[in-house]
Order: sequence, then structure tokens, then C-alpha cells
Amino acid sequence: MVPDERELHFVLLIYHLNKNIKIFTNGPSNISPEWTKKFEKAGIPIYQSEIERVVHEGPQIKCLILKDGSRHAMNAYFFRPPMEQQTAVPKELGCTITEMGLIQVDEFYRTNVHGVYAVGDNITIYRSLAITIGAGAKCAAFLVKVLVEENFGKL
Repeated sequence: MVPDERELHFVLLIYHLNKNIKIFTNGPSNISPEWTKKFEKAGIPIYQSEIERVVHEGPQIKCLILKDGSRHAMNAYFFRPPMEQQTAVPKELGCTITEMGLIQVDEFYRTNVHGVYAVGDNITIYRSLAITIGAGAKCAAFLVKVLVEENFGKL
């Protein structure tokens, strides 16, 4: 799988906090030549050997051992698993799914299906509880408005 721009920018975010980083691709790299040059210029090595094992003491990581026999001491690592919907329900309801696999919503978290709203990890690339809580609060306020208007119309 070819890394996308978000994954590569994630490396830059980490680099901003700590210059002592390494990239492990767990096999042949499919990072573009353009990004490879950027990482080389920044002094970020790219290791393409497969990972044999992670050495840790309890919850603390100590080093990464690659199949080429090299050992890389470390005390933290970041892994970005692919993002995907964990249920087919939105698609089965007819919700529009974006190219990134997210549910498409408008500014009030309405999907293209009447009466179906979505908030949280299924609509955004950001993995943040604070963002989800804020989205939920905004969506709830809008839903109260919709319900009040619907009930008022029945009078």
C-alpha cells in the first residue's frame, strides 16, 4: 500500500517534536522519490528490511529487530493503521462515502439520507475526542432545532 500524504505529513509532525526519528517500512518502501528526498534532507533514515520482532520490558519498548539482523534502540514508536469503517450500516442506508472511506456530511452533520446524521471518527481523519464531542454537541443542537420545527408544524 502506498502511503498517502496524511501519513507522510504525520512523520513531519513527529519530526517537529523530536529530530531523532526513523522510518521503518517493514519491507520495500513505496514512498515517492520526492518524499524520500525530503526525509533524506532532514536526516530521517528509511529502513526497508522487514520487522522481525519488537523487544520490550513490560509495557516499555526497548528496540526493534529487523530481519536483516539490525537492532534499533527506541523508547517509543508510532503506527498509523489504515482507517476504515467498522460497519456497513452507513453504506447500506445509502449514505455517501468519500474516497477516503468517510461518511460525507454537511456542516450540521447531516448525511445525504434524510434523518441520518453522523459524527465522530467515521466522518473525519482527525482522531480526537475533543473534536468528536464538539461535533456531537453541534449536531445535537441542530437536531433539537429540527425536532422543534417538526413538532411545531404538527400543531
